[in-house]
Amino acid sequence: MEKPLQIIWRHMEEDDETRALVEERMAKLDSQLPSITSCVVTVEASKTFPNGTSEYTVKAVMHLVRDEVLVQTETANDPKEAVREVFNHLKRRAHEFFEKLQS
Repeated sequence: MEKPLQIIWRHMEEDDETRALVEERMAKLDSQLPSITSCVVTVEASKTFPNGTSEYTVKAVMHLVRDEVLVQTETANDPKEAVREVFNHLKRRAHEFFEKLQS
């Protein structure tokens, strides 16, 4: 990537495990698709329920070559699960984009 990965935390404390998962997933994706220029990931506690549990939303904005932008948002009861879902979808969408470029 041309710019370093940015992770933004909203309405929650930074979580080392979630940060490590984001960094690991981004590094893996970047090694497979070297045309990623930047990525901003926002991890947010979007809802808190009366029983004390929370719902988390993870949004990733990934910039690719040719000014292509991929945006993916997922919500889950665990921020790490939302991160996994976001990166699974981004990986598939980025591969589809690069396959189109090559054809």
